[in-house]
Amino acid sequence: MKRVLRHIMLYAAVLILTGNTCLADEPGVLTLSKGINIALQQNRNIRISALDRSMSEDDRATAKARFYPEIETSLSQVMQAKQPAALSGSQIMNTAQRNYLTYDLIIQQSIYTFGATTALFDASGSALDVAKLNHQRQKNLVALSFVVTYFDLLESEQLIKAAESEIKNLDAQLILSKNLYAAGSITKNDLLHAEVRLSDARQKLLAANNQRDINASVMNSILTRPLSSIITVVEPVVPASREESLDNALEFAKANRIELSIFNQQIKISEFEEKAKESDFLPSVFARGGYNYNENRYQLHEDNWSIMLGARMSLFSGGATKAAISKIRHRREQLLEQKAKTADDISLEVRKNFLDMQNAGKRIEVTGEAISQAEENLRINRIRYEEGIGTATEVIDAITMLTTATTNYYKALYEYRRAQANLLYSMGMNLAAWYGGSNG
Repeated sequence: MKRVLRHIMLYAAVLILTGNTCLADEPGVLTLSKGINIALQQNRNIRISALDRSMSEDDRATAKARFYPEIETSLSQVMQAKQPAALSGSQIMNTAQRNYLTYDLIIQQSIYTFGATTALFDASGSALDVAKLNHQRQKNLVALSFVVTYFDLLESEQLIKAAESEIKNLDAQLILSKNLYAAGSITKNDLLHAEVRLSDARQKLLAANNQRDINASVMNSILTRPLSSIITVVEPVVPASREESLDNALEFAKANRIELSIFNQQIKISEFEEKAKESDFLPSVFARGGYNYNENRYQLHEDNWSIMLGARMSLFSGGATKAAISKIRHRREQLLEQKAKTADDISLEVRKNFLDMQNAGKRIEVTGEAISQAEENLRINRIRYEEGIGTATEVIDAITMLTTATTNYYKALYEYRRAQANLLYSMGMNLAAWYGGSNG
């Protein structure tokens, strides 16, 4: 692992010396940190999770409203076809006006609900915490998607360069073969061999360019840009991962993964909901007061004030309340199992990414040495061919070997970068902060 980290740090130093950091300052260049910041501001999934958080804030405001009194008022004009009257013996007495105005004002306050109101308010607070955590998780997930796609794009560009270099070498070999064939030094078969390999290299370049376009489209999608927008990326100087053991990485993940914190809050919500539902077995106490006015010249008092202290209680609901409580408890058991399953999945994820990163690091060392060996092999075979000692097949195979070594190196390098990003995410690290973006 130490050798891997030294290799990455050396590679970062090379990037600085070759001027990539200067390129990052040029206008139009999308750096890794700049892209993360844009994604955190523009990505649609983050906007959606932000609206979920806003709706949870509204739910909490609704739950808080239960602590305050309800105030209602009404105003109406009554018009009747017949005159309201009463018969007393043989005498008819009017009891109300035929047309009259009425209005009232009613205030009702819940006084005591045996903890139901408080429990529902606490549940809304935990639900808001879940929404905030999920928003944070979504931002980290978008940052991961962007980082991985950024390295995919860089890899595709390096593979394009490798394919272009192969075509350049094969073009040179084909020109040399044509000259030697014209001089009668080689057979037609050597010439055809070079032409076939050149055609194959051009197909590889087409595939590499196509993959680059796909990766750019994916990145534009993450940034909520038109898919055909032109993107220019630059090699970032990525911080080397801390030298940690797998056990430390697993412990860090258990303490910092947002998904586990979300489950903890959801379990708290179920506890609050159970407490609120249990209060249905008990009465709720309330007070009601109000003012009422009925336009009626036949009554002694047309308006009146009133106050009432009361209680209401459900005596029988057919077992619905008991069933609802049982459902809440089963839901809590399900959440506990889901949390345990998620913890297992996280451990597997951390282990996989840790091993992938180690494997890619070792491959970087091996393939890095292979490039210089392949270059020397090509140089020797060219000299041999020009002197008439070697064959065209040996030169073409040496060109292919150099392309393969270069391709393998960059694949290993960017697999390491992607594995590093995935490991950091699986451990619960803030990727925006790690890669130099804002915390959003």
